[in-house]
Amino acid sequence: MSLKGIDAIFSTVVANIQATELEEPVIELLRSLDYSDFRDNSTYSHKILDKSPKLKKQFIAKAKEFIHGAMKYDCDIEISRSWFSKVGRKQEQIQHIHCNAWWTAVFYLQDNCEIILEKQAPAIFVEPVENNLLNSLSCQYKPTKGTLLIFPARTEHKIREWDGDATRYSLAFNIMPKGDVGLFDSGYTYGL
Repeated sequence: MSLKGIDAIFSTVVANIQATELEEPVIELLRSLDYSDFRDNSTYSHKILDKSPKLKKQFIAKAKEFIHGAMKYDCDIEISRSWFSKVGRKQEQIQHIHCNAWWTAVFYLQDNCEIILEKQAPAIFVEPVENNLLNSLSCQYKPTKGTLLIFPARTEHKIREWDGDATRYSLAFNIMPKGDVGLFDSGYTYGL
């Protein structure tokens, strides 16, 4: 074989951040809610982190570490929406994306919470004999308690069927740039 190399260009980036120090404050925020704060599988409020400004700042700091440090984007950010997801035993969540957001993040309060990130099949699909990160249409994550995943908001994702005994809760939020972004006639000022 004379293959010179393989470049994985235009990949979907997923940040996997261990943030166990945020477990207790998130659990405290969750405990401050009651049954009437939830509808089906999420909280009515999509500004749940506004109830704890200190915790919101801590999540913004974690997101900035990734967005500034790894992605090299030099812009301020804000959390535009935040909510708790709730999944009962043998329940799952359908595949979806987050419109009107830049990045999406999920903070896990339990082990063995499975999330699947997916992409659309190409126009001509040939099934590979072995799936890997270069050719697969989906990737499954099984984050541990205290893990924060951050991925592009338009990445299709779904929660796998929950097999735990207790109800599965996670904190999710969307991230937007803040201030001037873009170039020339394609710029925009967010957050005004």
